[in-house]
Amino acid sequence: MRGLIFQLFRSLCSYCPSIHTAIPNDIHGSEPQALGAQQRAVPGIRILCRIFSASNLARHAPDVYSTRTLRKLYLGASTQGMLSDLSGPQFSDMISLFGTLSVSDPPRQFKSPLAQHIHTKELRVWWGFIHQMVRDKKQVIGTLKRSDLYWLLRARVAEASMADLIVYAGDGGEFRIYLAKVRLIIV
Repeated sequence: MRGLIFQLFRSLCSYCPSIHTAIPNDIHGSEPQALGAQQRAVPGIRILCRIFSASNLARHAPDVYSTRTLRKLYLGASTQGMLSDLSGPQFSDMISLFGTLSVSDPPRQFKSPLAQHIHTKELRVWWGFIHQMVRDKKQVIGTLKRSDLYWLLRARVAEASMADLIVYAGDGGEFRIYLAKVRLIIV
């Protein structure tokens, strides 16, 4: 009986490309691998394009992978020079996801819809990775959206050392921070 069910499932997979997709062999994680020896691995960029597609983001239960896997897929695509396959909105959605996961209070207009579906045990900051994605988007697409600039600014502020800030302790115990000059440079 098990053999018959497996054969039926296997034949069904040949008609459903979304079930037939495998994660590249260099990605190790808790995501399910597709069955069958005849299947070929899909390039990581295709998986990223699917995960950050408008149709997936609009689903009630979107397809997601762990942040570690998404980062590995991105870095692999970057190494292979395939980032030009990502659209501007896909880049922005990826930046927003990692930005949202880096703070405890993301603003509603810049919050990623995928963040609520990613299981994290504790808050982790991704500022260095966000810098890289913004730099790559600027190089590949040429333009940045307000959300990209917001997350880049949050990353820069979070990484700024307190020695660079001039702090004035005002009356009543409140602190006001005055910044003499703020420059946002995108390389």
